[in-house]
Amino acid sequence: MKQRELVVLAAALALVVMNVPSSATTIRVPLDQPTIQAGIDAANEGDIVLVAADTYTGVDNRNLDFGGTNMTVMSEAGPDETIIDCEGLDVAFHLHSNEDSTSVILGFTITNGSGDNGGGMRIFCAAATIEDCIFSNNTAVWNGGGLYYGYAPTAGVIRNCVFYGNSAPCRGGGISCSHCDGENVPPIITGCVFYDNDAGSGGDLGGGAVFCNSSSPVISGCTIAGNAGGPGAGGIHGHWCYSVVTRTIIAFSTEGVGIVGADADHCVIFGNAGGDRLSGMTLENLYIDPLFCDMAAWDLTLCSDSPCLPEALENPWGELVGAYESGCGSPVEASSWGSIKAMYRCPQ
Repeated sequence: MKQRELVVLAAALALVVMNVPSSATTIRVPLDQPTIQAGIDAANEGDIVLVAADTYTGVDNRNLDFGGTNMTVMSEAGPDETIIDCEGLDVAFHLHSNEDSTSVILGFTITNGSGDNGGGMRIFCAAATIEDCIFSNNTAVWNGGGLYYGYAPTAGVIRNCVFYGNSAPCRGGGISCSHCDGENVPPIITGCVFYDNDAGSGGDLGGGAVFCNSSSPVISGCTIAGNAGGPGAGGIHGHWCYSVVTRTIIAFSTEGVGIVGADADHCVIFGNAGGDRLSGMTLENLYIDPLFCDMAAWDLTLCSDSPCLPEALENPWGELVGAYESGCGSPVEASSWGSIKAMYRCPQ
């Protein structure tokens, strides 16, 4: 695990501990209960289900259901060491009983999930705080390869998560947010990374990283790179809504434009196969290479002279754009579309 991820996880753990009621019980899996679902079933409102490092498979370690009880389900050692492998048979978590954002899912890798709406996780008629999770190689039949989030009655948060290798033939390779306007509430998506996700291959609207349908989440401080969006956007696609996108990198979509149907401000938008156009309100954005360290290895930290860094001369806002800070030196050569496809490196 990268040092940044360790620091973030430690901070998240500390925050959870500070916000846990004094009467809360910690239930350890597998010490106190043999499976994750057994731990959830034993929990009361506000309790913590603490999951030891391991790879979890089987019926009682997928399609995990809080049953309307708000609790924290968290890993003890972080997502690199705590893996829920759905084996292509179901989603990892399914919250659907009016849970709110005090339901926390923290520090898991969710992989090989499969579902109709939501391949890795489905939040439907509920809300949650989803933090420091990795969604990898999950597949939806329809929408939301990594995560489907819809009809939430209260606000939720998706924070510091990584989505890669997820797919949906219709909408939202990484995340699909649906019908969270009006009497429902869209989530906040912040500090997340999306790469190599795919949507829209079935000829629908796309949204390789994020698709928003009648839902206007606030998206901030994210890095979105190398996603495919079919006939729509490889990055963010809004339909019957306008999400607010700030301090986010949207770059190098392999299929589709960068962003559609969203209001973008203080973003870096560059090198998207279908163009970098914006159909929402364009405020102050840069259309220059973000200078990632190593696209070939999906290292999306920034070169030391990236315009996304707060101290960069090209950065007029003095604030970090994207989820990651500097991780290497200067690039070997300037980018072109041909060199992007060749996935250049910059020295370590």
